[in-house]
Amino acid sequence: NMAMGSESVVISGHKNYIYGNQAVIMNGGYNVCFTTDAFIGGHDYNVLGSPVNSEGKSFIGMGRANTIDAGLYNFIGNGAPRSGVGYSKFGGNLITGSASYMSILNGARNRIDGGGNNVLYGAILGGSGSFINGHDNVYILGSDITSSQSDTTYVQNLTATTDISAS
Repeated sequence: NMAMGSESVVISGHKNYIYGNQAVIMNGGYNVCFTTDAFIGGHDYNVLGSPVNSEGKSFIGMGRANTIDAGLYNFIGNGAPRSGVGYSKFGGNLITGSASYMSILNGARNRIDGGGNNVLYGAILGGSGSFINGHDNVYILGSDITSSQSDTTYVQNLTATTDISAS
């Protein structure tokens, strides 16, 4: 374990590395943090930032092979890897491409990609294989859903238990 940034600490685990300032890795193995003001809770192969992008202020709670490599104030709560092309290196969840204020709460192979357009606000609330593709204010509930426009909530098989009416 190694914490090279000022006011950074690796609490426990093995082969964890922090290069940014004011960052914490709690536990696990092979976790890497390049960013400042960042947190990785545990498990393994989680990555915050990159050698060329150290913006930070992001959080990965638990899980395996989750990556936040760009943007600010992003959150991945948990997740597990599954194979898939175009996702994080090991198949976990991925937030990339200048996306900020984004969240992936749980699941596998979910991806949020800002495409370099400074995309803001959105979340994937579980499931697997969903993709926010460069759109602002997008929220996805379900699996294998891809955004096609901004300011939209996507769901899979929504059921209402009472009448729905417009006000």
